[in-house]
Amino acid sequence: MKTFMGKHKMLACLVAAGLAANLVGGSPVEAKKSDDASTATLEQQMTELQARMAELEEQLKAVKASEKATKEQLKKKDKNKSKLVWSGSLKTGLEMETNKQDKLKSEFRLYGDANMGDGWLANIGIKIKSTTEMPFHDNSGKYKDGYEKNKILLNAANVTKQFGKFGDANTGAITLGTMKAKVGEGLWLSKGGTNQFLGEYYITKNDIFRASYGYDAHDYLCNEYDGRARWDAAKGKVKAADGPTHMRLLYFFDYKHLFAKKSDKRIVDQYAGLYYGRHQPDRYLGFYGRTPIVGKLWASGEYITDYNTSRFYASDKEAEGMYSYGYDYIGSNKKTNGYVFELHYGNAKKAGDWEVALSWLKADQNLFMNDKYTSYDDYLDQVGYKGFGAEFSYQLSKAAKLSLIRFWGHTVSDSSNVDTEGNVQGENTKNQVYLKLTTKF
Repeated sequence: MKTFMGKHKMLACLVAAGLAANLVGGSPVEAKKSDDASTATLEQQMTELQARMAELEEQLKAVKASEKATKEQLKKKDKNKSKLVWSGSLKTGLEMETNKQDKLKSEFRLYGDANMGDGWLANIGIKIKSTTEMPFHDNSGKYKDGYEKNKILLNAANVTKQFGKFGDANTGAITLGTMKAKVGEGLWLSKGGTNQFLGEYYITKNDIFRASYGYDAHDYLCNEYDGRARWDAAKGKVKAADGPTHMRLLYFFDYKHLFAKKSDKRIVDQYAGLYYGRHQPDRYLGFYGRTPIVGKLWASGEYITDYNTSRFYASDKEAEGMYSYGYDYIGSNKKTNGYVFELHYGNAKKAGDWEVALSWLKADQNLFMNDKYTSYDDYLDQVGYKGFGAEFSYQLSKAAKLSLIRFWGHTVSDSSNVDTEGNVQGENTKNQVYLKLTTKF
């Protein structure tokens, strides 16, 4: 009986197992085959999914590339669209100088820059200056130093064509019209309103060569012989000079190498350069540079030599038609030199910034014919200068800067230079205090 009951239990188990097998799809062998098929199907689906994902990734890349191309195209169109951007400055101050009356002077500059697309640029600018200074003279009736005048000047009216991405190696630009001519730190030349043809070429990203040729429409009239009498070989006698034919010739060749750009570690650009130029009748060779030293301390300087040794009186009969073109004291047939060296701490650019500068300035007598071209026009002209100065500047706001400038110096005399009556120029004290407020917009 027990045996029968045991066989029935075994049979029940087998029936249950069969039923279970039917419910899940068949026998154990069939279940194994089914599992293999499901795995193969799953692998095929994974493969198809991966292929689809790869396809979607490619489509996404294509969409991003299309968006980037569209943005570049829009940017290019926007860049090529002509825009006129205005900027300018206002400067007003009180200047006190030894042996001169105190004077108030103001200056207004306005510039407009337009990007016309495809590398074409335009620039316009005006300068208006007002001063209370009046011309004065000594007991001989001669004017002492140069003096400032009220004036309205067309500072800029020019067109530029850039080739390539200007600033990269083997790119350049050509500018034609009225513009500011400047080389170095401005000891010899920093003058707006000159009529120039300017070419610029980047030899490398850090080396630029510039060449400029032209005249200044606001200067003396002269001719190729500088208003002097010359020898007529055919007739064997002195021939009177031709009359005025043009303004003073002005040209220069300038090479500059940039060692490092301004950064968080460098308060200013680090560069050096040299130039040769002519400002009829003078011929200048100059060296200049600027460098950070440590922290906020930096220095700049320029040294020039004038190789013109043949000078003439402004009062020569042959030069009467030249509108006082020439010199008051002549006789020294040697080269003249000049230099400026400045030591700065800080760089007043943002509100709350301040800057201190110490300057050493020297220029021989007759290094310049007048004070119209140098950045240091408050100190330099025919009479020469030697002195030391200090400047403190404080940035009141993003646009306004207050500066106090103090110079101690004197004019420079050369005993070989005399006027038409045989007198030597004296060395006179030339101290100056200048308080000015500059606002840019």
